[in-house]
Amino acid sequence: MVKIKRKVALEPKEFLKYLLKKEETTVELNGYTSDGEIFSFEPEVTINEFVSYYPYDNTYTVEIEEEVTEETKLPKCLEISFDRKSGRDVAVVHENCSVKQLTDRNPEHSLDIRTIHLVNDDGTVELIWKDGEMVGDEQWLTEKKQLKLKRHSK
Repeated sequence: MVKIKRKVALEPKEFLKYLLKKEETTVELNGYTSDGEIFSFEPEVTINEFVSYYPYDNTYTVEIEEEVTEETKLPKCLEISFDRKSGRDVAVVHENCSVKQLTDRNPEHSLDIRTIHLVNDDGTVELIWKDGEMVGDEQWLTEKKQLKLKRHSK
């Protein structure tokens, strides 16, 4: 599957959960108590990535990597379609839309989508959708079919 990087603003609690899920995060936790009721922590967290902190809204911004699904909002994508009226291929660039939004358009629309590509920040493109499915899904489906065949042959 194709992966996409995007920046996400996290509140302190979400940020700590995010850090703890990452294997490369190291944590040192020193604590002390005063009068036996209040316990304070002085954590030291080390991570190997760029993090921005915005004190005005108390959020931490990190860059996450996630698999592209049909529901993922793509910052910029390129749609290659066949126009039935003119008989020609058409290329259209879309911003902030998902594959699902593009493929669920009115069926009477005169364009048949051939492929959808993710447009990267550097201008390069990656094929993410073709022949009615996400690229990478066909590998998963092939493996699934092979597993079924093995089960039935036993």
